[in-house]
Formats: sequence, C-alpha cells, structure tokens
Amino acid sequence: MRIVKYSIILLLVSTLSCEKVLLIPKEIDFEKFSLTVPNNWDPFQVQGIDSYVGGITNGRDTLTFDYGWYSYGLSNETEETHSRVKTTIDGYDALIVIPYQPRQEITGMYIELDSMNRFNLYGMCRNEATAMKIFSSVEFQ
Repeated sequence: MRIVKYSIILLLVSTLSCEKVLLIPKEIDFEKFSLTVPNNWDPFQVQGIDSYVGGITNGRDTLTFDYGWYSYGLSNETEETHSRVKTTIDGYDALIVIPYQPRQEITGMYIELDSMNRFNLYGMCRNEATAMKIFSSVEFQ
C-alpha cells in the first residue's frame, strides 16, 4: 500500500513541476513570400538550380518549398492516396493535398502564381493541422 501511496505522490509532484511550452507564432520572410510558423520552427535554404528553394523545420517535421518555373505540381498525389482540395491562398488558386494515411505520404500545397512562376510547399508532417495553418498563412510579395 505504501508503494501505491508514494507512486501517487511522485506522479502528482512530477505533473505539477512540468513546464508548459508556449508556441507563439512567428513570421518568416523569404523575400518573395512570407509565412507564419510556431516559434520552434526555423528556416533553411537549399541551393536551387533554376528556382528559389528552401524550407522550414522544427527538427521533427520539415516542409520544403520551391518557387520558380518548374515547381512540382503535386501530380503524383492522386485521389487514390490523397484528398485534393482546391482553395484560395493570398488571392491565388491553390491545391492542397492531404494523405489518407498521415505520416506515410506528403502533405502539400501548390500555387501557379503566373505564367512563369509556380510555388509549392510540402513534406511529411506528424501534425497536419500545423501544416494547414502554415499553408494558409503564406503571403506573396
């Protein structure tokens, strides 16, 4: 009985001492566009050949973007494997793909900005709700 009592007390003390992490949103400006992410996400850049390439990560999830003429249009993410939703982001027609089996396929967005420029942002995410918030926050300069 003492073991149970001490276990309960230890559990209560450890629960009360847990520090809550507050994820305040922050804006990241990539010059051609900006987006809002939780404050534990950071930007990174990749050397592109014919486009502007980079991404954001929190160390567990990563979303990569490609801004240019040949940006991938998410054509391999078919209705068999993904929900394909057409919406508007920052005044542009956008395609959002959400996998039926989360964490096994990519979650992404694609926008055709004009005849020369396209934009995508996609990756494997553990938290698709966070990815959707990031997608909806994109604003082009």
